[in-house]
Amino acid sequence: MARHLLLVGSSSAALRAAAELGFRVTHLDDIRRVRPEHLGRAARTVLTDLSDEAEVLAMAAAVHRADPVEMVLSMQEDSLEVAALLAARLGVPGLAADAVANTRDKARMRAVTQAAGLASTVPFLAGPSTPGDRLRWAGEVGYPVISKPRDGSGSRDIRIHRRAEDLATAAPTALLEKYVGGSEHSIEAVSRDGVHHLVAVTDKTVSADGRFVEMGHCQPSRLPADVLGRARDELAAFLDAVGVVNGVTHTEIKVCDGRVFIVESHTRPGGDRIVEITKAATGLDLAVAGLAAVAGLPSAGVAAGRPGGAVVSRYFTLAQAEIAAVHGLDTVRADPAVLMCHFPYGTGDTPPRTVSSSTRHGYLICLGADLDEATAAVTRLAALVKVEYRR
Repeated sequence: MARHLLLVGSSSAALRAAAELGFRVTHLDDIRRVRPEHLGRAARTVLTDLSDEAEVLAMAAAVHRADPVEMVLSMQEDSLEVAALLAARLGVPGLAADAVANTRDKARMRAVTQAAGLASTVPFLAGPSTPGDRLRWAGEVGYPVISKPRDGSGSRDIRIHRRAEDLATAAPTALLEKYVGGSEHSIEAVSRDGVHHLVAVTDKTVSADGRFVEMGHCQPSRLPADVLGRARDELAAFLDAVGVVNGVTHTEIKVCDGRVFIVESHTRPGGDRIVEITKAATGLDLAVAGLAAVAGLPSAGVAAGRPGGAVVSRYFTLAQAEIAAVHGLDTVRADPAVLMCHFPYGTGDTPPRTVSSSTRHGYLICLGADLDEATAAVTRLAALVKVEYRR
């Protein structure tokens, strides 16, 4: 009989990976945010309140009594801690609880990496803090500084403070960090038995409004070979420090003057279609490889025939006005250079202001033999999408 996986939270990539690897899946999800398209894709679906620990433990125990669970996993950010807790309580393989806690709580992550003496650690002040605490600390490390939620993701509520007057807007519970300039990237990796395999480095373009919302991605990275080598070394030291043993990770970094700084990390695949981008660029399916690593299965997720090309994504930027018509999407989607095109707005819609990953306006992802070709394709095709607004 197929191995029984308890999958926590909504994740299309995880459901697909479980099916590809032949798992029998019980899908445990939050009744308030389960995605309709995920219903019916598992042998059974159990809906509850994932924030109610006692209820979740009772549900999982009932499933385990009726049909013994052999593994627990999540690839959805808000469900990682629940999944790690269930794996520990049921005594089955899953993500290491320490690794999840050390990466979900960014202040804890900073403290762990500082204690390990990692060069990639930036100066930080963990909340809660008083206005006086924040001003004294910022005066010592120098402006600008960043404030962010300890458990945030998706560029939510990130702020840059360039002087003392700006710092008054920082939340008392926020994590403060010394701002590091330079370029933004992420490292997509798979770990097996404590050995960390760098799969790809993704270059990023972020918004210029101080919110650092990711507006474009590309693989392979344009970073020089020596910097990529340092990134690999820093990643391995970091993942060792936070306790990652098995599974997929998405680690955000900045590179400034050749130095590599760890921004944050997640014990799941990256969002923003990075799973699809990485598979197209490298041939490796991060979701399948990560699930196989946690399950102790042979290496999996490598497509036949490594593509070896380049992939570039770009997010659309629309006006905050009522849309009268959208033109060009059919032409764009039919182009052979297009890997994916998502445009969620139509006549009568008013796009929101982009302040986080969840309020972006859709994306276009293009392929090319190299980065120049893929970049040219995404630029050419994005220009074909014409939006008319009501006056």
